[in-house]
Amino acid sequence: MNTMFDASFGLNGIVISDFNNTNDQAVALGIQSNQKIILAGTTIINDNTNFLMIRYNTDGTIDTSFGINSNGRVVTDINNKQNILYNILILNDDKIILCGKTLTDITLVKYNENGIIDTTFGTNGMVITNILSSEIQAYSINIQNDNKIIVGGTIFTNNYSRTYFFIIRYNTNGTIDTSFANGNGYNTFLFSGTVNKAYDLSIQNDNKILMCGITLFNSQYDLALLRINSNGIIDTTFGINGKITTNISIFESLFSLTLQSDGKIIVAGETLNDNYDTDICVIRYLSNGIIDTTFGNNGIVITNLNNTNNDTSKTVVIQQLDKIIVAGYTYNEIYYSIALVRYNTNGTLDKNFGLNGIFITNIDTNDTYSYALKIQSDDKILIGGYNFSPISNNNFLLIRLLKDKPTTTQRKNQGATIQDLIDEGYDRSDILNANYTPYEYSINNFTPNELQPYFSDHTIMLQTSGFSPSILKQYAIITNGIVYFTFTIILNDITYSIIEVCYNLENKAKHIISTINNGNVVSYTEISYDI
Repeated sequence: MNTMFDASFGLNGIVISDFNNTNDQAVALGIQSNQKIILAGTTIINDNTNFLMIRYNTDGTIDTSFGINSNGRVVTDINNKQNILYNILILNDDKIILCGKTLTDITLVKYNENGIIDTTFGTNGMVITNILSSEIQAYSINIQNDNKIIVGGTIFTNNYSRTYFFIIRYNTNGTIDTSFANGNGYNTFLFSGTVNKAYDLSIQNDNKILMCGITLFNSQYDLALLRINSNGIIDTTFGINGKITTNISIFESLFSLTLQSDGKIIVAGETLNDNYDTDICVIRYLSNGIIDTTFGNNGIVITNLNNTNNDTSKTVVIQQLDKIIVAGYTYNEIYYSIALVRYNTNGTLDKNFGLNGIFITNIDTNDTYSYALKIQSDDKILIGGYNFSPISNNNFLLIRLLKDKPTTTQRKNQGATIQDLIDEGYDRSDILNANYTPYEYSINNFTPNELQPYFSDHTIMLQTSGFSPSILKQYAIITNGIVYFTFTIILNDITYSIIEVCYNLENKAKHIISTINNGNVVSYTEISYDI
């Protein structure tokens, strides 16, 4: 049982949506101010790939008030051509912008809050931009404080022989903002070599723009990060002349970027390990671009998920208390599964999430992918992606997780045994807090030292039976399947030795109370009871 799923959402935390038995792939996720959820991607109709949005209520049901046909789904065909969706932006007024490409051109489509196209934007709600007759993969979209729209990604030039980081700014009505980047409205950036690809961007509170991706240098790929001033010109105060490259292995890729509350920069991606498989990597930089050596191992954390072949990170978000969640997928030589990892602020795995900080799930042992991740206002976690179905190809997939895994007491109340909690990765000290019986602890091989925290609680039970002692000594011995809890107490200047014996096979216990005076036993009492 995976205890992270929010059972109040969909079917035990999972919603699968099929559109006309077509190939549907969700890659972007947005939350409106009323907490309604929009999952966006593509669907194939008549051999053309179209934008597809589905809006869900807070309980995971499809919101039938959304869209022109009031069925909760919005399909947008752009010029009857092949369209690829990359991202979604929810504006402050809950209007929606989808960002992608049509053939080789940047494509933006704006919708009103209810899913109807906003015809005041661009031409009939659409903006299609071609720059330098080149293909542009517009992976990311964001908004500045003045509501101007920033789109970033990769531009392919010279007949695809060279790629650059690319950024463009639009006015609120969809026109290119010619006050940006020395009047061009767009800018390109080169690190070194012929391959420079940007995958994500984030905007600081001062409107400066961070972009991350990869660059090819000396036949190996390095992580690449740069910062741009709000006017579209490189910020030379950041890193080295505005740019940073970080090498971990012969291949790395940065797919996502976010900012902590203190302005520190979190980037996440993948790196190649010694077996030539990919592991998840997370790096933290200070706001000036210097790597933060207080995080992980000199600023870097590499996570291999259960020794699987390839682990891929697609997105990163910051939860409350600056906890870091990375989402993507992992491969076990049979199928792909959704994978999430949560880190504490120092880069260690967070044991209160999933199994020792790692959450992996799959739908019906079919390929399952996560591309989008959002945190709700109540700190619950939304995962967006798609899964393969032999009947209907790929389907939209939406999962909601609890913000933390349940406490051991909550799991006990749900019927979990001690062995269940051990299998789910709970610390044995936390399992003691669930206050199972001595019998249950003993048959699960808890040692006397581990059981010490239990003694104090058990002494309170003795006190309610008429004892108000001061404890001199407490310890446990486990022999031949029997656990002995021993308390030596003083009451009214008389020393009592109390031994509680738990017989595992009979599930019975009894107090053996001996009154000791000057080292001699002067009375002896037994009280037996069921446990």
